[in-house]
Formats: sequence, structure tokens, C-alpha cells
Amino acid sequence: RGVSFGAKWSGKAKMLVQSVSIPVVLTLVALWPPGAHLWAAWTIQITIWATIIVTIWSGLPYALSIPRLMTVRDDPA
Repeated sequence: RGVSFGAKWSGKAKMLVQSVSIPVVLTLVALWPPGAHLWAAWTIQITIWATIIVTIWSGLPYALSIPRLMTVRDDPA
């Protein structure tokens, strides 16, 4: 239909945050299970919530563009 639906910079930021947060959380859980050290539990919580927030933020432009994309009509040729 000729409508651009490529990756936006927010999606690239989300990928960066996820690529950092997953190893951080897995490493902290493996080395210091939640409850063993308060700082590890806080770091895990902050990392997970930051990832969730960035993921939602990066998906908003796509979700908000759906109505516009659904109303684009093909030109009769």
C-alpha cells in the first residue's frame, strides 16, 4: 500500500534495553537469588520495570498508527 511501517528509533532503544537487562537479571538471579541481598532485588526490580516501560513506550507509535493504516485505500487503477 506504500505506507512505511519500518522500525522506529524507539524500537531500537527497546532492543538495546532488553539486550542489557536480560543478562543483568539472569546474572543477578544466578549469583544472588532475590532475598539474599537487598541491592540485588532492587536492581532486578528496577531493571525489569525499566524494560517494561520502554517496551510499552516503543510500541505506542505502532499501536497508534493502526487506525490510519487500516483506512488507507488502494488507488483504483
